[in-house]
Amino acid sequence: MKLQGFLIVCLVGIVFAVMVGPVSGANTAALTGTLGSNIGITVNTANVALAGFTAGSTATGADTITIFANSPRGATVSVADTGAAPHTILGYMSNATGAAYQTPNTELASPLVIAGTPSTTQGGTTVTGSTTSGPIASPTPFYSSNGPLSSITLPVSFTQVVSLIDPTLPTGNQYRIDLTFTIASN
Repeated sequence: MKLQGFLIVCLVGIVFAVMVGPVSGANTAALTGTLGSNIGITVNTANVALAGFTAGSTATGADTITIFANSPRGATVSVADTGAAPHTILGYMSNATGAAYQTPNTELASPLVIAGTPSTTQGGTTVTGSTTSGPIASPTPFYSSNGPLSSITLPVSFTQVVSLIDPTLPTGNQYRIDLTFTIASN
């Protein structure tokens, strides 16, 4: 009987030792992150004076914009006339004194034309420029990329036909147009 008791104690001890032996487990954690679209645009000159602004000629000017976009599908740059009343015929240069549009609301006969360079690349991304046609009364695209861009500076040209029938403005007034440049991911 003593032997049976001894064996039972030994078996219980072995089972206990096996149960208390090394224990392991596993747990899984998932880490996630979301990167939102990061785009931006800077117009590098606040005021552009058009050269050759005389009746019967074509006045021209130039500026640059700097853009960046992390969108994998690229981005589109648009421009629109954002003039305030009484400047009501958007896309055309109008009578102004400084930053204030004047009455009577006199516009040039031809709309302002804006152009980007035909095409350029950055890394594997192509940026395609185009020329606006007709008045830029609502956002009109003139640059588009097919992929992400780090900071890139792009030329912008302005062309304004000044016809012989365009009215001469009073002294101190000038023809003016206010433009808003926007960028949006594709």
